[in-house]
Amino acid sequence: MGSYKFLMIFMSGFEILYGLIDLMIQPEVKTMDSFWLTMTSSRRSVLSLSVAYPLLLIWGGAFGIALASFGIHFVYRYFIITGSKKWVTENKGLWIWMSIPIASGFIYAFAIHFFWNLSPVMDAFVKEKLEISENVSASQIIYFSSYPFKTIPKSPFIELDWLQIYGVIFLCSSVSISFFTMIYFGVKTYSAMRNFQYTSSSTKNLQTQLFYSLVIQTIIPVILIHFPTTLIYVSTFFDAAYEFYGKVVTVTIALFPAIDPLPSLIIIKPYKQAIKNCFKKTLNVKGMSSVEASTRVTSTIMSRPGNF
Repeated sequence: MGSYKFLMIFMSGFEILYGLIDLMIQPEVKTMDSFWLTMTSSRRSVLSLSVAYPLLLIWGGAFGIALASFGIHFVYRYFIITGSKKWVTENKGLWIWMSIPIASGFIYAFAIHFFWNLSPVMDAFVKEKLEISENVSASQIIYFSSYPFKTIPKSPFIELDWLQIYGVIFLCSSVSISFFTMIYFGVKTYSAMRNFQYTSSSTKNLQTQLFYSLVIQTIIPVILIHFPTTLIYVSTFFDAAYEFYGKVVTVTIALFPAIDPLPSLIIIKPYKQAIKNCFKKTLNVKGMSSVEASTRVTSTIMSRPGNF
């Protein structure tokens, strides 16, 4: 697998970090008619809010890391298949591959902090509602939100919040670029795999397994993250976002780091074989322990003098 294993390790490490942040600050996506927000509070977070807010930004920035990671995985697979060794074997190239999703995550976190702050009027409106639902004071609540107006919902006067609109444009553009990259290089990789002459059947099987695993790993966040968040954006645009939508997104986002590694473990044969061997060793150890215990009991019974 060469250097590709380091990209897979990086992706696994990212998902573990994402899960730990989710566990520590317990963010929740809330939808309220025409806007949505992601929040946490002192009641939810095990850390102080001064620490929880940067983690909340990193949690949001993880979306950018995921988009970039899946994109570069497809590009990397294409270079592997086509034999562009300069970009996939040298250490310098590996660091470039790993730096792209990290940079994307920081850009996303900065964009959230810069663009998705509500106007003072909306901030007071939102915190008043959150105080009731969270049962804490406004000072104990942190959040980021997307709402394209500076005025409260259903206000007779409407004023656009252009920073919020720029934030939505940035999000839509980055998602579009990521999807274009994955589809373009996914198709080119599949075409190259069909035409490429492999040195052995085992190499061909491994490359095929890696490709299909990557495709399924890409479909998972589309189902768990992209579709639900798109539903929220569309429903808030039409002033029809039910509270239930936010709860669904909160659950699906939390499921992502647990489900996403499964395709690699199930499809890629070396991983699957390693898991089987692990279970076999565990069962063998338990079996040997049972046999030893049974033997000791039998020996004890046989060694006792008979009572007649």
